[in-house]
Amino acid sequence: MKKANEQYRPSYPLIRVITFGEFVLERLVTSSLHSGEAPCYTRILPEEWDNRNSAMVLLKILLCQEQRRAAREGLISTIWPERTGINTEHAFDAAASILRRRVLRVSSGESLLLTTHTSRGISFKLAAQPLLWVDADALLAYSTQALRVTSQGQNPLALLEKAHALVHGEFLEDDLTYIWTQRRRHTLNGVRRRILYKLVELYLKEKRVWQAEELLYAFLEENPTDEDALCRLMILLVEQGRRQEALQLYRYTVDVLREEQRGPAPYTKDLATRIRSGTALKEQTTNYVTTYTTTTAPGWGRLSRARTLRKLKVLALQMQMLVMNVSLYSIVGRWSIMRTEVDKMYYDNYLFRVELDTGAETGTNQLTVWYAEKINTATMPLAQFKPQQLAKALLEPYKSSFHIQLEQEKNNHRRLFENEIADLQSPSLTSSQRKTESAKIKYRINDLRKQMNIALQRLEVDFMHRVLLELDRNCFDARILQRESCFFSNEHFLRDFYFEESSKQHIRSFCRKFATNEIYRQQVIAREAPWAKRNALFLRNLYTLFGEQLHSTNSYEYENKARDFFHWISRYYESILALPEYTRIQYIDNAFTPDANELDPYIRSAVELLNRIPGVTTRFSCQGISGKVQFYGRNLLVVSEHEEYAYISFSKLEEPLKKAIAEALPRFPGITDTPIPGNFALWSVLRSTGDNIRFRTEITELAQLLLETIGQRECST
Repeated sequence: MKKANEQYRPSYPLIRVITFGEFVLERLVTSSLHSGEAPCYTRILPEEWDNRNSAMVLLKILLCQEQRRAAREGLISTIWPERTGINTEHAFDAAASILRRRVLRVSSGESLLLTTHTSRGISFKLAAQPLLWVDADALLAYSTQALRVTSQGQNPLALLEKAHALVHGEFLEDDLTYIWTQRRRHTLNGVRRRILYKLVELYLKEKRVWQAEELLYAFLEENPTDEDALCRLMILLVEQGRRQEALQLYRYTVDVLREEQRGPAPYTKDLATRIRSGTALKEQTTNYVTTYTTTTAPGWGRLSRARTLRKLKVLALQMQMLVMNVSLYSIVGRWSIMRTEVDKMYYDNYLFRVELDTGAETGTNQLTVWYAEKINTATMPLAQFKPQQLAKALLEPYKSSFHIQLEQEKNNHRRLFENEIADLQSPSLTSSQRKTESAKIKYRINDLRKQMNIALQRLEVDFMHRVLLELDRNCFDARILQRESCFFSNEHFLRDFYFEESSKQHIRSFCRKFATNEIYRQQVIAREAPWAKRNALFLRNLYTLFGEQLHSTNSYEYENKARDFFHWISRYYESILALPEYTRIQYIDNAFTPDANELDPYIRSAVELLNRIPGVTTRFSCQGISGKVQFYGRNLLVVSEHEEYAYISFSKLEEPLKKAIAEALPRFPGITDTPIPGNFALWSVLRSTGDNIRFRTEITELAQLLLETIGQRECST
C-alpha cells in the first residue's frame, strides 16, 4: 500500500480478524457505508485463498510478531522448518501472493500486506489496527487504556468490560502446539486473567456480587483446572453462605485434575479443608485473595493462620512497590500479588519446586521451597506408566524379543511407503513428463516421507501399548520403574530462604542433602534444624520492628530493616533461645494450642459475657502472648501460636453498644479499639495496648460493666 494510505485512518477497519476461538476473516462491505447504517462485514471464505493453508499460516505468524512485521527468511524457516524436498522460496512467494492479492486486497485495489526492502533483505508487514483490526490487539489496547485511566484515579470498568467481551475461546485455537504462537498466547492469557480479576474486584466493590460470580463461573467453564479462579469463586460462595456449592465446585476440579494425573495445589486443598471445618474465612480478607493461604509441613506446629496474617501485614508495603512499577500487573489492583515458579529439580525420590511469591514476608527477597515424595510404584498399575518407561524397565529375554517384533512391524509398515515412493521415481515417464512433473513428484515424495515418519512413530507407541501391557509385572525391573516414575505425592511446604541465602546454588545444595540424607531429612521435617529455629524467630518478630508505624513504612525502609534484622537474628538466635525467660514464656504460651473450635482459656469468660449482651456477636479472639524477652535492647516475641496482641473481634456490634464501649474505654487503659497494626482481616475489634495479662482482666470487667449498663437501661424502660 502506498505511503499516503499508511497514514489514512478510515471510519471503520477494512478487514477484521478474529483470533479468539474460531479463526475468522471479515471484509468491510463498502456499500453499507453510504446507507448511513452500521457497517456490514462479510466473511472471507477459504475459496478466496484457494484453500492454501500456507497463506493462512503466513498471516497468523505475522499477527504474532511485534509490530506485525517479520523478515522473509525468518518467515520461510518458521513455516517450513524442514526444507528438504520442496522449493520453499517458490512456495512462500505463492502464499504471499495469495495473501496479498486475494485475502488482504481491499476495495481500492490495494493490499493490507506491505513489502519493504532494506539493506537486511525483504520484510513483510501487515497494515495497522485502524485498517486491519485484530481482536487480540484490541484487547491489549483496552488493557493499556484501563491502566492509564486507573493511574489517573478514574474508573476503568467500561474499558475492562469492552476488553472482556472480545474474548471467546483460545487464541489461535487451531495452532496451539506451534512454537510461534506461544509468546503471544502467554501475553494474551496473562492480560485476560488480569482483566477478569480486576473486573471481579470492581463488581464486588459495587455490590454486584452475581456479576462477579458469573464471570468466574464462565472462566472456569473454559478453564476448569485454573485454581486461582477456583479459589476466588469458592471464597465468594462461602461469603454468601453457599459452602456446599463451593465444595462441589472443588470436587469437580479435583476430578478433572485427576483425569490429567495431577492434583490440586496445596493452598487450594488447604482452602477446601477450612471450608469443610467452617473456618475457611477466618484468615481471608474481604478482597478474596487466595494466594495468602499456605500448607504447613508435617511435624511443623505453626498454624497457617499465623503465616496468613503476616502476609496480610506486608500487603500494604507490597502494594506500594507494585504501584511504582508501571506494568500490566497494576491493572489487577489488590490482586497484583505475583506467584510464580522459578526453579524445579529432582533428587533421588523427591521433587522440589522453588516459588517466588511477591506477597511473602520479605517479598522478592524470599523464595519458598515445596517438596513431594515419589509414590512407591510397586502398587501402581502398569497402565499408568508411559510406554517408553516400560520399555526401559523390560527384562531379558523379553526385551530382545520385544525389539525384534517391533522392528518387524516397522519394516512391514515402512515397506508400504517405500513402494509408493519407488513408483513415483519409476523411469516409465518420458523425459518431457519428468521435467514438467518433477516439482510435483518431489513434493509428493517429501510428503510421503513425512507421513511415513509420523506413521512409524504412531505404530511404535501403539505397539508398545498393545504388547507391553499384556506382560506380567515380573517381566519388568522394579528399580527402573521406580526410577523412571514421575508420580509424586501431594506437595508440602519445606522451608523459606531469605536474602543472600536464596541463591540457586544454596537452595539446590539444601534440596540434594534433604533427598539423600535420611537423618537430615527427619531433622528438617521435625523443624529441629538450626536454620528452622532461626527462621521461626525471625518471622515471629519481623513486624515488631515497625509496630504501630507499619502502615506508614515505605518499601525501601521495610526491606533494609528486614535485611538487617535477619542478619542480627542469624548472629544471636542461639543465645536468645537459651534465655531462661524465653523458656519460661514459651512453656506458658504453649500449654494451650489455639484451636478454631475452642476459646482460649484466659479469655473465655470475657467472650461468653460479651455474647450475652443483646446486639453483640463475637467473631474471633485470642488471649495473646504472656510476655516478651529482652536481648541487647530489643523486646522479642517467643515463638508460639498466640498473637502479639490479645483481642476480641465482632461480627455484630450495634451502634448504641459502640458508643457505650467508647465511653467506657478511658476507664480501661489496657484496652483499645484501634485496629491491630497491619491486620486487615479484623476491622471491628477490641485489643490490648501491649499488656495482654492486663487486657484479659480488664476485658472481663468491661463485659460485666456493659451487661450491668444494659440491664439498668432495660429496668428503667
